This record gives sequence, structure tokens and C-alpha cells, in this order.
Amino acid sequence: MVRFRTKCPKCLKTKFWKIADNRLKCKNCYYKFTPKNNLIQLRQLISEFSLEHSTNIILERVKISKYKLLKILTLLRMEMTKDIPEVFEGIVEVDETYLGGQMRNKRKEIKIKLGKNRRGFGTVKQP
Repeated sequence: MVRFRTKCPKCLKTKFWKIADNRLKCKNCYYKFTPKNNLIQLRQLISEFSLEHSTNIILERVKISKYKLLKILTLLRMEMTKDIPEVFEGIVEVDETYLGGQMRNKRKEIKIKLGKNRRGFGTVKQP
């Protein structure tokens, strides 16, 4: 049994069963219909967004207009930015780490210029 805020078009009841073809069946009058505010599509769209698929792939799978998709995705992104924690604001110190990689496949001139044991080569210490 699936409960939505939508109502049956015939008897106006709010209890439904979910049928295999993504439609709803009223518990009272057994009328089969597709809800207007399609929560199933919205859930599928959010799951595709959380899997980091491109908009073209989401368009093929969810089958809504491109304008609606872009509008929903921008609203999702705006809501996600509201919940960013303030943990890393300001100066953050990290001890015993090397920034950058090893000096592999570099010319001798560059290795001599940078020094012998400069593991985080190419970086400058930040204040």
C-alpha cells in the first residue's frame, strides 16, 4: 500500500496500491490512474542525480522536458548548498603531509632547480 497526497479522480479517497506499470489503484473503487504530481518520477530523478549521471542520461530515463529537468536540478543544488557545515571555514592546519607528487620523469634542470628532498614540489607555503 502506498499513500500519497493525491486523491482518486472518481471517489476522492487517499489510499492506493502501487501497480507494476507505475500507476496507482484506488483501494475503494479499484480505479487505475496515474497521479498528476508524479512522485515516482521525482524519486527516480533524485536517485539519478545522486548517482551523478549527466542531464542527457537523466532525460532518457525519466522522460520529462529538458526545461523541467534543469529547473529541478538547480533547485536541488540550491537546497544542497544550504546545508554546508562551517567546519572548514577560516585557517585549517594539516601536519605531516606532502602536497603534490614525486618528481618522476622530470628533466635534470628542473630537479636541480627545485632541490633534493622537496616532495611537495611546485607548492609555496601558505601563511
